[in-house]
Amino acid sequence: MTDMFSPSAPGGTNPVPGTAGDPSARRQRKPDPLSDFAVTVYYQFTVDGIDLGVFTKVGGLGVSFDVTPVQSGGGGAWVHQMIGRVKYDNLRLERPVNPDTKKVMSWLTSVAQQPKPTTAVLKAISPHGESIMEWNFTGVVPVRWTGPSFDISGSPQTAMESLELAYRGFL
Repeated sequence: MTDMFSPSAPGGTNPVPGTAGDPSARRQRKPDPLSDFAVTVYYQFTVDGIDLGVFTKVGGLGVSFDVTPVQSGGGGAWVHQMIGRVKYDNLRLERPVNPDTKKVMSWLTSVAQQPKPTTAVLKAISPHGESIMEWNFTGVVPVRWTGPSFDISGSPQTAMESLELAYRGFL
């Protein structure tokens, strides 16, 4: 026979330990990186200390190495892989057009008037405003800026901008 406080008793008031109703289960919850961060990460971008705002999509963050096989030993019994040139992909940042777009346009204007490679920092920011990861770029130059398409005949769309940058490295 079960008493009225048993978790299995109808109308019992004690929650089953470890379930959502158990207050101790809520206190012991471990962070889930997929539900806590991955969906709502955003990216803060600065160039030479100038904040260009937050971007919602980043692509092209990558590095590759030219590798050359070199034979050694009598008769080429050993093959060593020698790392050669390091190549970086172009960085692509995207977001909806917003007041920070003016900052990007101002930076592009200054680079067009006086071209020079700069430094930049890309920070992945959590939903709680904490920095998750940071990449420091050297030799940054703009490659392309693309603004929104203007077409009112179709369904409403978000006005997007994208900024593509080449850089010398982040390693």
